[in-house]
Amino acid sequence: PLVLVPTWSMRVTTTPGARGHVELPDNLKALFRTVATVQPNKLYIAKILLQAEGFTNASMLATKLCGFFSMAGDLLEDASEANLGLRQMKLCIHLMGLNLLR
Repeated sequence: PLVLVPTWSMRVTTTPGARGHVELPDNLKALFRTVATVQPNKLYIAKILLQAEGFTNASMLATKLCGFFSMAGDLLEDASEANLGLRQMKLCIHLMGLNLLR
């Protein structure tokens, strides 16, 4: 008999069509329920992170930073090693905050 533990779950994150990723086989796909997600609002997230780091002009900086990351991502989209997502933007903001403290 299969014993289910209500406090335990398993999630599989896939990125359809992403370079370097393989699709899940059909027999494994059948075991998981599909859930759709939406794109995060990077401008809003950047503004909040900049405010948390102590920047008083967070709105203007967030607009410029998001524009920079968007433009850089467009220019480097063919480079497989270039990944300029939310994680990299967050790291950049954190480093800017550390520099602000100096």
